[in-house]
Amino acid sequence: MKKLILFLLITLTASVVFAQETPPPSQYLKTVNGQFYMDTRDSSIWQYMGTPYGWQKKARFKDVLLYGDTKFANDLGVYLPPGYTFGKYANGAKIPAAGKTAAQVIQDAIVVAIPPTYVLPTASITSNIPTLTNEYGTQLTLNFNSAFNQNNGGILTGTTYYRGTTPLSGSTDVINLTSTVSYSVIKAYNQGTCLNNNLGIEDCSGRVNAGTASSSPITYTPGYKRYAVWLSDTTGIKTTGFNDALITNAGSAPVNQISSSKVFSFSTGAATNKFLAIVYVSSAGALTSIKINGVGSIGAFNSVTRNLTNAQGYPVNVRIYYNTQAQTTTGYDIDTQ
Repeated sequence: MKKLILFLLITLTASVVFAQETPPPSQYLKTVNGQFYMDTRDSSIWQYMGTPYGWQKKARFKDVLLYGDTKFANDLGVYLPPGYTFGKYANGAKIPAAGKTAAQVIQDAIVVAIPPTYVLPTASITSNIPTLTNEYGTQLTLNFNSAFNQNNGGILTGTTYYRGTTPLSGSTDVINLTSTVSYSVIKAYNQGTCLNNNLGIEDCSGRVNAGTASSSPITYTPGYKRYAVWLSDTTGIKTTGFNDALITNAGSAPVNQISSSKVFSFSTGAATNKFLAIVYVSSAGALTSIKINGVGSIGAFNSVTRNLTNAQGYPVNVRIYYNTQAQTTTGYDIDTQ
């Protein structure tokens, strides 16, 4: 770096040319930037000018520094080949050199102030109840917690929880889940402090002002239970009593899941002289395939839709596929589409 600055100083300032002289012995020569040589005994600068000029003593190092203290009378235009720059100044730029020394011009060219990066505060929310395992009509007693990352903002001044766009009075809520409900939290904070730039100078551009940070929402969407149950007979499917039988048997069913999909897989051993019933919300549509142990078997099932009341006391329209013959074998792997 010292070599580069010395070279630039010599280039930007007028050369002090002395008469042709005999250079010092080689053991006293030190290469400077590959073009100039310094006599280590008196710090004089030499350059070989070629025939017929030979060696010329250009200046002493202290003379260059003294001359470098001279100030430029005008700004300097930058005229360089494509792809070259003088520090931060590109070709065609105007260097504000007037009133500056060569050293000051170089210092200005190689120093760029980089503003600090300010990071906004963030907020997040959590709940005591998972979002994906709740049946249509389930009563939820929700308790919320939240976190605040201050980053470059000011201190936290307030926390408000929301159901949709409605603020809650605290951090709890009780609902019957019959539609999609979202919750979020908003954190209020003061203005942050200013940071220093890369030069260690305070730079408030981009400073975080007082404001709020909103969390991503957590969303509760009600689902419908889908069942695979063994029934003693299928006559009850056409009566209102089937509703009670379905809910009663669901607790020991091979499948009892919260989902609004007709696509699922399960394994079960057959109950002797029992009929397998596959039950799911009718809005998912009719099945196109039932495979038992990998073999297409939809022809062995009848289907019917029924209005039932689920375990939460809410109505649901279901589609039921049931065996036309009682099963006696074991080891069923069933896939529905």
